[in-house]
Formats: sequence, C-alpha cells, structure tokens
Amino acid sequence: MKTICFAGLGLMGQEMAMNLLKKGYILKVYNRTPLKAEPLVEKGAELALNLSEGVKGVDIMITMVSDDEALENLVTMEVLKNLGEGKTHLSMSSVSPACIEKLSILHRKAGVKLLSCPVFGRPDAAREGKLWLCLAGEDEAKETAMDILKSMAQKIYDFGLHPWVANVIKLAGNFLIASAIEALSEAFSFVEKNGVEAIKLYNIMTETLFSSIVYKGYGSNILEKKYKTPGFKLRLGYKDIRLLRDTARNSYTPMPFASMLEDRFLRALEDQKGDWDWSAIAEYQMTDSGLS
Repeated sequence: MKTICFAGLGLMGQEMAMNLLKKGYILKVYNRTPLKAEPLVEKGAELALNLSEGVKGVDIMITMVSDDEALENLVTMEVLKNLGEGKTHLSMSSVSPACIEKLSILHRKAGVKLLSCPVFGRPDAAREGKLWLCLAGEDEAKETAMDILKSMAQKIYDFGLHPWVANVIKLAGNFLIASAIEALSEAFSFVEKNGVEAIKLYNIMTETLFSSIVYKGYGSNILEKKYKTPGFKLRLGYKDIRLLRDTARNSYTPMPFASMLEDRFLRALEDQKGDWDWSAIAEYQMTDSGLS
C-alpha cells in the first residue's frame, strides 16, 4: 500500500484524508494549523511538523489548499527535492491555470511529476469517496496515482497531458454552480413576489427539468436559509470567481454574468459572511426584492 503525504486539512482536505486512511493507505499529514490534524492522528496518521520533512520517503504528495498563494508558498524547490526525482505531486486545489503552469516549471526543474486534479463535490462526498475528479498531467504519473484517485472518486474525467487544463474546467464548473445559486434566488424571489410559495417552484423544477445535485442541494439551502454551516465557504467561492475573471480577462473572454456574481460575493464579504456557505449570496437577491 502506498505512503501518502497529505497537505491541507480544511473542510475538504480533512474528509479526503480520512477517506484515504480508512482505505488503508499509510498517511502522513501536514497542516499549517497542526490542531486540525488531530482527528487523523487519532486514527493512525503521522503528523508532519513541516512539509519538507513530511514528504521524505513517501510515494506521492497530495496538496489541497485554499488558493494560489498558499500552494506556491507550500510547494517549494526544497519540498520537491525532498519528495524525490520521479515522484508525483497530486495538486487537488482549486487554483488558477496560471498558478499550475508556474508550478509545472518548478516541477520539471526538480524532476517531479505534476498532476492537477481539482474536485467537484462537497465534504460529505469526500468522506464517502464519491467525488468527481478533473485530472490532467503525464500518463505515467496518472498510472502511479490511479489507485489513490479511484479510492476518492465516483468518476474520474481525464483532460489530457497539460495539468492547467483541469483548472480551467474547475473554474468554469464553479462558475456554473454559482450561476445556478443566483438563478435559484432570482426565480424564488420572482414567484414569492407574485404570490406563490417558492417551495412549489422548487418541487416541480427539481423533480423534472432541474433534477440535479446542484439545484436540489442549493435550492434547499436557500429555502431553509442554511448558510452558517458551510460545505464550501463563501470566501473561497469569491476566490474562484475572481480567478475565473482574471483568466477570462487574460484570454479576452467577455463574461458579464461573472462580473455580477463577483459583486454579490463582495457584498457578502463586506458583511463578514466569508465563512458562511457560498449559497448565502442568495440573501442579497431576497433583500433587493424586499423579501428579507
């Protein structure tokens, strides 16, 4: 069984690491705040006090951190050299394509293979090994990591040899989810303002044309105002929309709706809701409609 060093134990990383531990992998864990590693250590993981030491002797390094800056600060040349030439780094973070391109250069210099594999799914899916994975990178590295990936996923989508491609897909996907949250809030406010209970629209739509996890889950969140227990934190949603807009700007892609979504997130951040679920942006449509 492979030995893994897993770095980044936030809402998703904690559950992903726990799932790997349950599947029998030998796990070293690293987090900037060591306290978050305690549940994993109690189940048999080894705590690494720094990543540079933690990666020594492992088969693969997995990172699951919040943003570009965190990943670039974490994955240094020293860490890669200690991981070892020919080894694989599996980056599962939602970061920009530009960040992954930059790290690819560093990995080539160190002789380490880089796979980018951002995920779709909330913490409960991570806990059960039921994520959807967006994978890109060298085929040899994919073969090395495939048993680990399969233990985390209900399906793996392969996007080819260039790691940054997976991050383009991830940002586009999160844009679609944020757009669905906004569309739900606008549709709910429309029917409520016209004398119809929003639950009636929710029921028919999620049982017919929009029978999907996104519309069912976030529609329920909005109806029940379940915002304070996050599956995906609002500040991270804002980060992904900002990265999407930056990448779109660099490729001369007009995305006017993304601009409107960014404004929603900025209002919520100004109101100190960064650690709420990102579906809390729906409250601003309700407020603007005079419904809350």
